[in-house]
Amino acid sequence: MGSSRASTAAGRSRNAKRAAARGTSARRAGARSKPAAKRPASKKKAVTRTPVARRPASKRRPVARKRAPRAGASKKTILIVCLLVGLMLAGAYQFWFRNSPLVAATEVKVEGISGPQADQVIAALANAASGMTTLNADNDGLDAIGARFATVAAVDLQTDFPHGMTITVTERPPVLLLRSRGRATPVAGDGTILTGVDSGDLKLPEVGTSELPAAGKVTGDTLALATVAGAAPAPLRPLITDLSTGAEEGLTVTLEGEIPVYFGDSGRAEERWAATAAVLADAKIDKLTYVDVRVPERPAIGGAAPPIGLEETTIP
Repeated sequence: MGSSRASTAAGRSRNAKRAAARGTSARRAGARSKPAAKRPASKKKAVTRTPVARRPASKRRPVARKRAPRAGASKKTILIVCLLVGLMLAGAYQFWFRNSPLVAATEVKVEGISGPQADQVIAALANAASGMTTLNADNDGLDAIGARFATVAAVDLQTDFPHGMTITVTERPPVLLLRSRGRATPVAGDGTILTGVDSGDLKLPEVGTSELPAAGKVTGDTLALATVAGAAPAPLRPLITDLSTGAEEGLTVTLEGEIPVYFGDSGRAEERWAATAAVLADAKIDKLTYVDVRVPERPAIGGAAPPIGLEETTIP
């Protein structure tokens, strides 16, 4: 009977509906479990790598790597080389070149001296300089040679590479004669006693003294007289006939023609001589009895009436 019911139309209709319901459920379940569709991956370029052939481990050789030189070591080497070269050059200069004939002093000139002993001084200095070089000149040695002569105050040396040498002498010429007991000795402007110096043809004023020192320098009034005579300009020095000191006018220089020039003292001697030269050079003055330069800025002259018993004198 059961099969008969199933085979009826109503049964077949129910079975069909059940089957349809089961199919719908199955499709829904399949839709839920189906994975999401993947996006197509971007295509990458294929990189072809060339395989490197390697030697077997047993046949490989160790490679020695070269190290770059350190900067500190390089600078140290350069410094040592430069030091050695410098020492070699310094040695060559010190022991050979500065004394070699390549720089020998063959052109020697001696200047600045013309008075007594001039010939002897020039010969001695030139002879000493001829054995020197312009790079090894001995100034101290030349000073020692000049000190042998009383008329030499100082010696200055200048070289002109490679062979020139000029020696300039500061002269100490005699300016007066110091006389004692019939003997006269020249004295320089700084008071140095020029023992053994022959004044020759020089016309020098004489100053008397009770004692004549053998060497050294004079002092006191004699030194003041020597200072004034030594400061006289070269053209006026031969015109000095007498030097004296007095209580009223002080130090007095007498020029040719018996013209007294009152200095007062030895201070500012060069300025007082300049004032004297200006008076003597004035063409408006044709007669003088005296010149007073104790105040060198305002020299005074006499020409109308002879002072202190002196007659009027024409300027030489």
